[in-house]
Amino acid sequence: MGDRDATEAVRRRLQPAALSGDPAAGVAAVPDAIDAGLLQAAVPVAIVALRHGASVGLDLHRLVDALTARGWDGDDVAVEALHAARSGTPTGRTEIPADLEMLGDVLGQQLGGYLELATGDAWPASVFEDGAFEDDGDPDEDTERWLYVPGDSRDAWQDMADFAAHAPDPHVRELLQLAIEGRGAFNRFKSALDRHPSYWCDWHVWSGERAVGRARSWLASEGYDPLP
Repeated sequence: MGDRDATEAVRRRLQPAALSGDPAAGVAAVPDAIDAGLLQAAVPVAIVALRHGASVGLDLHRLVDALTARGWDGDDVAVEALHAARSGTPTGRTEIPADLEMLGDVLGQQLGGYLELATGDAWPASVFEDGAFEDDGDPDEDTERWLYVPGDSRDAWQDMADFAAHAPDPHVRELLQLAIEGRGAFNRFKSALDRHPSYWCDWHVWSGERAVGRARSWLASEGYDPLP
């Protein structure tokens, strides 16, 4: 089981490094990120280090090998981006700002939503239906500002199913598998995790990495890469 405090500490080290472009801090955080399973989260930090010529101490091979071995949706795109950053060769896709966590959340919703191209923020369709952007016109018509994001809640259900199948404790595995059958699966799954809180950290990493990977993969299919 993962240690929640330790995992969150690694995540906090990664985020400032990526946002500030601090290569040294980023390189130091990558090994712990790999150990914690935060592979997608480590990618932008590694790219910043590679582009700034500050990759001394960066175990790029280990990160690439871990992504390749895991093979989740978007991990192959991440490996491609890392190789491109190392060689200085573009991927052929346009880099845009994109909050991959927000985008992954929207992709996992049934109605999808929109990505604001200038800011990288992703908003679910319900926000537009509630009138939050009613003064800004129709996002389907303003394609210079908005990119439509399709949604599919089945991906989020599959994340739960796969996580349950990999639970090392047979009792917890059965409990989680029963929880996701039928209506109300998401709430029952969370209730089951509440009964076994040591699994919450692993689930948070698992679901977050899956969502970010799908976001990276979907962006690539649209011809874009996220700015690191």
